[in-house]
Amino acid sequence: RAASPLGRKNPGWPPHFNDLRVAQGLRVKDEMNGRYLSTGGRFGDSRGGWFLGLPATMHPVVPRLRSQMERAFRSSAMKTAFLRLPAAIAALGLSACASKLAPTSATSSSASTVPITSMATKPPLRTVPKVDLPRFMGDWRVIANIPYFAERGNVDSIESYQLRPDGLIGNGFAYRKESFDAPQKKMAFIAEVKNKDTNAEWRVRFLPFVKVAYLIIDLDQDYQWTVIGHPSRKWGWIMGREKTMPDALYNAILSRLTAQGYDPKKFAKVPQTREQLASGEVKIAR
Repeated sequence: RAASPLGRKNPGWPPHFNDLRVAQGLRVKDEMNGRYLSTGGRFGDSRGGWFLGLPATMHPVVPRLRSQMERAFRSSAMKTAFLRLPAAIAALGLSACASKLAPTSATSSSASTVPITSMATKPPLRTVPKVDLPRFMGDWRVIANIPYFAERGNVDSIESYQLRPDGLIGNGFAYRKESFDAPQKKMAFIAEVKNKDTNAEWRVRFLPFVKVAYLIIDLDQDYQWTVIGHPSRKWGWIMGREKTMPDALYNAILSRLTAQGYDPKKFAKVPQTREQLASGEVKIAR
């Protein structure tokens, strides 16, 4: 880090920050709070920012960086993808550890198994014997899930799949935040089938370098409902073609999830209708 030769203060920074220091070219550290501020408030403006020892407005790369970054982050899909990135990276790390940390069980004749991601005594998750991919495509309502930061507060959540000519699967996710009156938000990802024998083990690509295990562990013979699991058992989704699911069916699915080593108490229903919220039948996960 090099101190600014001008010693100028930036009016956008906290009053206690008296010394302009450049860290790693693009970030300035607020020593009191231990956080980083962009040089000059925005890359390339004229409020005293510095880049690699030169005023930010003078360095030719800064305007290009600024325009590229601002264009990228104007996309709501990109912003939401970045919100989910930590969970995706964590899931990827768990998946990568699976083959190293857990003993591999023999694959049964009725379903494939995937190693879990810890040295616990739980057996590997069992996927369904076979998935007819064309029948599996289309929209699925998220009836319940294990809430995590990216999906807490969601209502009207819809997962959708579409086969592509190249053999990959387009994976869309639509939802509203906190209210049915909120605008619908959408994200798009790509999935690929990992196990071609069963079509029940996928990898969902959040970013080019981030793929997460996606296991179809329960499925209605008429393809009216399904259950998606993850080897770590930290994530899970119960989905159906309709907005609601009979209590008897929902409880039966939870019983089978318990047999697979999931904690059913971790699952929370996702509001799919205004009536569910109004009656208090389903609450928004926080």
